Amino acid sequence: MFKNKITKQEWKKEIVDILLILLGCVFLALGSALFIVPFNIIQGGMTSIAELINLPIQKATGNNVTDLFVWGFNVLLWILGFVVLGKDFAFNTLFGSIFYPVFLSLFMRLDLVDRIGLMSFYQGGDSLSRLILLGIAGGVLSGIGTALTYLGHGTSGGSDVLFCITAKYTDLTEDVAGFIFDSSVIFLSLFVIRDWGIFLVGILAAFACSMTVKNLYTNRQKNYRVEIITDKKDEIKDFLQQQFHSTCTLSKVYGGYTNEEKDKVTVLLNYHDTKVFRSVIASLDPKALTSIDEVSEVKGGPFTPAHVNRKEAKKIREKFGILLNKKKEEEKKED
Repeated sequence: MFKNKITKQEWKKEIVDILLILLGCVFLALGSALFIVPFNIIQGGMTSIAELINLPIQKATGNNVTDLFVWGFNVLLWILGFVVLGKDFAFNTLFGSIFYPVFLSLFMRLDLVDRIGLMSFYQGGDSLSRLILLGIAGGVLSGIGTALTYLGHGTSGGSDVLFCITAKYTDLTEDVAGFIFDSSVIFLSLFVIRDWGIFLVGILAAFACSMTVKNLYTNRQKNYRVEIITDKKDEIKDFLQQQFHSTCTLSKVYGGYTNEEKDKVTVLLNYHDTKVFRSVIASLDPKALTSIDEVSEVKGGPFTPAHVNRKEAKKIREKFGILLNKKKEEEKKED
């Protein structure tokens, strides 16, 4: 009866996640509204598609309606994500899909670019040099916003939906799909705007965004294998179990020169726990020999579940079942 009841701790986590997503949307919208959209910098994503569509409209009417196209894209892609990827994915992208265009429209309609003097700054000297500074600033703010939404276990919607769908139905990962899409949009801008300066600044802005995301989010999602050769295996094991609720592997090792027997403790930890654990080892056993290696992928246990959906599992069984049957038939013929 009470199995589905959400605990107080889970409520706090949900609230923190939502606040991170909202803050991420604020940074994303600031980066776009202040530094990217007003100066026609194309750094990838659906916002850049909206910019390219807006260009002829802005020339004809004098009004920048990029935010309205972003609204349309986000709504349509959210519906597509709900249909194709399910309600869980739709829920995770809901807040970002709503609040990013809300903040973008708010900042654009407040005309912050003129109010804080950015347009005067751009027009007050070497335009290309200043455009480079604007592109880097926009890329960094966008990267901060993206990292915050990811840390909140959500996204800002838009092209992220397309990346997830691509990853589901092809062999491409979300990162690769995103790189291909954003690169294509940036190269498209060269043919639409026909300005090498804007094209190159777009690449620089995309790079600044990518590096910011890597430093704020990607590095913190990595797992590490920590190996400790120590005389205090029980203390280290107890600390891991009590503080990190993590298990470890114990083994015996022998010195190649002295042939002295030692205990080795091996454990897999995330980025934050590894930083803490490194200091703990030094305090528990200053003479311990510690090796820390980055792990490219971990499946199972307390990490990413090692499973595939039923449809994919069926395909795999059928595929390798046929191969095995063919092998058996060939072996029979040879006999």
